[in-house]
Amino acid sequence: MPARVQYMLAATLDGFVAEEDGGLDWLFQFGGTGTGEESPVADFLRTVGAIAMGSTTYQWLLDADYWDYGDTPAWVFTSRGEMRRFDGADIRFVQGRPREFVDDMRAAAGDQVVWLMGGGNLADQFVEDGALDDLLLSVAPVVLHKGIRMFERSRIVSPPLELIEARQRGPMVELRYELK
Repeated sequence: MPARVQYMLAATLDGFVAEEDGGLDWLFQFGGTGTGEESPVADFLRTVGAIAMGSTTYQWLLDADYWDYGDTPAWVFTSRGEMRRFDGADIRFVQGRPREFVDDMRAAAGDQVVWLMGGGNLADQFVEDGALDDLLLSVAPVVLHKGIRMFERSRIVSPPLELIEARQRGPMVELRYELK
């Protein structure tokens, strides 16, 4: 069975993943990045065999000087061309649609998952290309009214998402949907 592509993220009640400037203060108030050894994020990261992200997310990581994904292969979708690389990271700068690279990402992930990381533009492309399998969403009790949306233009109406799991984690709710 090929690796599943999972869009795992946290969002506000009104569907934003970041403030307009890319800030995450709204999320950090709930305990930092959530990557502590016993956190749900750490549990998820142990299942990740490959990563896909856009250049805006990658630039955010560069600006924060944060790369905690070891040598997990990461595809950075960009129209900017090559960007600075993190030492020891397996970064693959690509141009094109997810459908052109998803088989390679799934193969690299093996029996683990491909993590679609970041904001809505690339997520839209994965949905449009039929390359997204699951949405793992942590909903925070915050309303921003504006910012970066989890989906910028996609309307997932038909076929609908199927709710697989829902549970409370502190002040947040975790939802797992499968795309049909």
